[in-house]
Amino acid sequence: MPKTIAVLIPWRAPRKIPDMISFARFVVQQMTGNPYFETPAVPLATLSSAAANAEVAYNNRKNGAAAKLANESTAQALSDLLSRQANYVNNIAQGNAEVIAGAGYTATKDGRTFAVIPGTPGAAKVVRLNTGGVKLSLDKVAGADSYTYVIFLGEPVRVEIEENHLVFPPTAQSFLIINDGTTREEIRSLAPGTKFSVMTLAQNTAGKSAWGPLISAVA
Repeated sequence: MPKTIAVLIPWRAPRKIPDMISFARFVVQQMTGNPYFETPAVPLATLSSAAANAEVAYNNRKNGAAAKLANESTAQALSDLLSRQANYVNNIAQGNAEVIAGAGYTATKDGRTFAVIPGTPGAAKVVRLNTGGVKLSLDKVAGADSYTYVIFLGEPVRVEIEENHLVFPPTAQSFLIINDGTTREEIRSLAPGTKFSVMTLAQNTAGKSAWGPLISAVA
């Protein structure tokens, strides 16, 4: 019998970030004092702090390029923590939908099997926009629900994937993240002549693929 699992809504930055923040706080509320979850993979104080940081950055997102980057980065960090917590809830619940719901997460309704991690995407294609910025596109990857793009404005670095979240090294310089993206994305904040690099991965409820090829371009 396939296990019922906790599922996450794909929050689409920036439109869905307030929903994600509210959801994170609901999870904290539901898991506080819950005897099933005595030692959460993500401490509830950490999740609360990440939600607060994401809220501050979201409210400040229109105050320049640095604020926009902070909004995207804090939203990515919160999304990663919620995914990590969902994996923990699944391990504890072992298919029990009531236990999953008790943690604040939504359980699958049809007892579907775990998804298979999608394959690695190919290199992103870059097209300059006449109105400024660039359009990024990918060929669709079978089984992918969404895609993550990392756009390096400085020197590219190796980004590890640990427990389904991204780990950037301390040497990482300026970068942008599009989390829960589609096969077509636009970045209008890049000034003409800006050099950048981009790499992508595919993802679904089972996890994240390996990174696709890193490509360099000029806006």
